[in-house]
Amino acid sequence: MQSRLHLMTYQCVISNVAVSALFALVPEAEPHVAHLRERFDPAARRGLGAHITILYPLLAPERLDQGALRRVAEIAAGVGAFRFKLTHVARFPSTIYLAPKPASRFADLHERFHEAFPALDAGPHAAYVPHLSVARNLAGDDHGVDAELKSLLARHGPIDCVCSRLSLMENGTGLWREVHGFELAQGAQA
Repeated sequence: MQSRLHLMTYQCVISNVAVSALFALVPEAEPHVAHLRERFDPAARRGLGAHITILYPLLAPERLDQGALRRVAEIAAGVGAFRFKLTHVARFPSTIYLAPKPASRFADLHERFHEAFPALDAGPHAAYVPHLSVARNLAGDDHGVDAELKSLLARHGPIDCVCSRLSLMENGTGLWREVHGFELAQGAQA
């Protein structure tokens, strides 16, 4: 199964403003992390599969018009599909995640979309760290998640993945559903 880069439109309150976001879904990771994400990642309980965030926030949902969709399609067509691996466990203060390699491909996507769709938050451009969150909002005890992920990678090795498609998704009902798909350029899966 191939991973997908997904444009997710969803109702999320950030200063009372609905936003959209851009994600790379990683279905190859699901068999390995779904049970942990269901327990420790609120996004999983709302139907968002294992993913790497590309840009958050992207646009207010009402600004996702035909022009914005054409721009997403143009950017997608200019980016080659690529292989990546989830190679190791890392942390932010309250998040445990799997790190992708090469991270540079995700950083390139982030920069392309950040330039095309300046974020709703006009604050400083934070450093982008590509990651697949497995457990979020941890306060102190990691409930063994770190050790379980390290054991998984020791037994299984890196998780092989492919990013080849963009999908416009929305969760106006509170659950995620695909609205439109965009293919990345083929033949560049190095």
